[in-house]
Amino acid sequence: MLITEFLKLDHARIRKLLEILETAPGKNRSSEKVRVTAVVRELTALQRVHEAIEEDILLPVLEKRGAEVEPRVLEEFEAAHKEIWKRLKDLEVCVLQEYPMNTIARSLEAYATGLRLHMKMEEKSLFPLADLVLPKTESERLAETAKRREVAVLGAGMAASQ
Repeated sequence: MLITEFLKLDHARIRKLLEILETAPGKNRSSEKVRVTAVVRELTALQRVHEAIEEDILLPVLEKRGAEVEPRVLEEFEAAHKEIWKRLKDLEVCVLQEYPMNTIARSLEAYATGLRLHMKMEEKSLFPLADLVLPKTESERLAETAKRREVAVLGAGMAASQ
């Protein structure tokens, strides 16, 4: 598996978790709150390790290989990561402090919209660049490194590559 395929699996898992949250009934039942809280926590963990894989594993290798990643693009990725984290933290506060479901829904919409846009941007610019620059064997090695990192952080059963 290539590193970009691995990261796309993360994106698919994130999209599935967003869908679960977006289709959660708007009732304030305690079982629904527990489920939403668990999904938000899983999203937080997955987003944290996914971002670390990009920043600690993929981007340094691309830079080392001389990939022409414009500073403006890297700044956009960094700014997007910061904004997504801000929105996720807002969502966590809404969920954990049991805000009304309409407030949670607005927070979720802001987070999900920004995150989906960012994932699309990665899939259209960063991932094709990585596929172009990295030899297959190196990309596969990076994917294995990323998988080990993800399993160490999330556990074998929660890793997106499972």
